[in-house]
Amino acid sequence: VQPNVSIDPLDAVTIDVWKTGYKRTTQIGQPQFDSRGYARIDATLVKEEAVAADYSGTVADEQGHPLSGIEVAAVDRFVSASPLGLVVTDANGAYHLGPLDVVRDRTTVISLRASGKGWASNLKDPPRRGSSGLVSPAVIDFAMTRGHWVGGRVVDENRKPVAGVHLSVEGSFQSRL
Repeated sequence: VQPNVSIDPLDAVTIDVWKTGYKRTTQIGQPQFDSRGYARIDATLVKEEAVAADYSGTVADEQGHPLSGIEVAAVDRFVSASPLGLVVTDANGAYHLGPLDVVRDRTTVISLRASGKGWASNLKDPPRRGSSGLVSPAVIDFAMTRGHWVGGRVVDENRKPVAGVHLSVEGSFQSRL
């Protein structure tokens, strides 16, 4: 990483480094400068303990009727858009997700997301023991409410599709039937 910052050669520098799967670390040290004047600051990350998380439950509508074909995904809410695991509910609205290798630390926030066409996405956090321990196995049930899906595409200034875009839709929506 080469951010464009000004560093005084006599000042100590504080760096904060984190990545999923590693303990977050803050280090203070003197940067080492090369012949071109670039500062080099090295950091050491330590791998976190992985734990197998195992979740199951049912997905139903507001009246308690089971919903089949609903996707249930385990996601790290603050780091990755890609699910850590994904399954689809069966004819009885049941799902089983796991075992998933996840990191047991304070910076990893695992959530389960249930979503399906015509239903509002539902996000739930699995139970935790203390500040760092995920409770597993755990039963997590979802009650879905009707919702609407937004469709479209993202293009660049030349009207060409752009792949891999992260998109968030927020606001107050009113249903028009």
